[in-house]
Amino acid sequence: MTLPTDWILPLNSDRLDSGDPVLIGDYLKELISSLEAIYRDLSQATNGDIRQFSPTILGLTTPGVGTYTVQDGWYLRKGLLVDYWFAMQWTGHTGTGNASILLPYKVKRTLSAPFVGHIHGIYNYSAAYNGMFGLCASNTFQYNMYAEASAGAPFVSLQLLTSGTLFGHIRYIGQEIEN
Repeated sequence: MTLPTDWILPLNSDRLDSGDPVLIGDYLKELISSLEAIYRDLSQATNGDIRQFSPTILGLTTPGVGTYTVQDGWYLRKGLLVDYWFAMQWTGHTGTGNASILLPYKVKRTLSAPFVGHIHGIYNYSAAYNGMFGLCASNTFQYNMYAEASAGAPFVSLQLLTSGTLFGHIRYIGQEIEN
């Protein structure tokens, strides 16, 4: 895994130039604290700690906002591989267009869309569709959802509903350095 080289560490040249051991000591303590925080963040992001991430659904025409009664999500990142489990229930969503779930890490750049996840809907979604799945959109934080209206019918983009319930698991390859 490539690590970023553009971190900005605290630099206070006045303290260093002063020659005062107390000021230099304070500066070194701040620098060590910053380096420890960077190490801790990298360690958690790459060594497999399960972390929380609140799932959010949005419309691709108009993102909108909703009121969530359930909004639970967890992810596990090992190197570039990201596993994301989520459960959400919302009402009063103001978004429009195709439905998309926000992901915790940006999806790897690719010419194809090989990153598939499994989603399940209850209430509104399961009554309207025979099956649902999604694809991670390359170089974005988006998981776009598709559905089969009936057995053998072509898949169509899943429209964002005003209220609904979704849960599932998405596995994808995240980018090394997100920008």
